[in-house]
Amino acid sequence: MLKERYGNYPSLASDLQKYGQYIDPDFMNSPMNKYATASKRDWLNSAMWNLHRSLDEHYLNSMMWKYHNAINPAYLNSPMWKLKNGSSKSYLNSPMWKYAYGKISKTSAKQQYDKLYKEQTAIISKNSAVYKEAIAGVAAGTGKQAAKIQLETAEALEAQREETLKQISELRMKISGEGLSWEPLLKVN
Repeated sequence: MLKERYGNYPSLASDLQKYGQYIDPDFMNSPMNKYATASKRDWLNSAMWNLHRSLDEHYLNSMMWKYHNAINPAYLNSPMWKLKNGSSKSYLNSPMWKYAYGKISKTSAKQQYDKLYKEQTAIISKNSAVYKEAIAGVAAGTGKQAAKIQLETAEALEAQREETLKQISELRMKISGEGLSWEPLLKVN
């Protein structure tokens, strides 16, 4: 629209070209490009990428990954993991494996498994209050951290949007005498 209105003025040609670049989200390092890339979830280190990575339980060492493993009974070396493998004849050196390969008798295997079962259930019983408290702490901490990251993401996107619109508005003001007006898009409290 500006090009149609002010395209006949040679003195504004460079400003019109720059304005076209500013508002093009595909033009590298233009204000609109910076805002567009900050809001892409699949763009490395963008604000949305950082948020997604933090909340993805499949991303190694993300806060949700840590939370998921804290409450997962099949997590490596947890008491439930030890019980499961203790009763498996395919798990090396388990009582059932030793019995299956003739290393110990059936009675001895049963006694060893019973001992393992008592030890691990005692650990579970003894530590259940501690585990519940730790899990509740992880859940509360994860919730707070997720809220903090969401707020930081919204603030970063809004700051980039504000900077983008300000640059575009200033150039538009220079060309046409009319700037842009806008209100915050993302509510940040």
